[in-house]
Amino acid sequence: LTLPLVTLALLAFGCADEGASSSPDDALRSARLDLAGAIAVAQQAEPEGRVVEAEFEQRGDKAIYEVALLVGDEVREVSVDPDRGVVIATEVDPEDLEEARASASALAGAKLSLLDAIALAEREAKGEAFEVEVGEGVIEVMVLDAGSKIVVIDLAEGSVKAMRDEGEGVEVEGDEEDDDD
Repeated sequence: LTLPLVTLALLAFGCADEGASSSPDDALRSARLDLAGAIAVAQQAEPEGRVVEAEFEQRGDKAIYEVALLVGDEVREVSVDPDRGVVIATEVDPEDLEEARASASALAGAKLSLLDAIALAEREAKGEAFEVEVGEGVIEVMVLDAGSKIVVIDLAEGSVKAMRDEGEGVEVEGDEEDDDD
């Protein structure tokens, strides 16, 4: 009975390793856990926290979900393995505290939760959400379909305010600095 379990575990890790060499978009599509699932895992790890941002990203050859939660007076970034659905790291990020407080405050009066906004964006854009963040009066959800789209949801109304093509897919850590070149 243990041999089949070991074989299954080896196959699962083998599949994850194969996905590491694929594109970040392919890694998202093949992940066993979606963005909403990663948020749920992070909330279980930090039950007193309020999710203020979440994203799927590629770090080198490893894909992860990073979920930022406001917990008291600190921001905790919970890294979730997209294939195993477990927390792999938690870090405190003091640099994002004011932004996290503003996001949590905005969400307190929002018509939709972040999870409801993700579901709405996925329906509207007909794809899979890979990032959600709170802006001024809006929740922005990045959705991967044939390319990627940003779905902008009005916080007060809980409805889609705009949808635009982004052109880029899942972020590879470090790419945002390269955009200035």
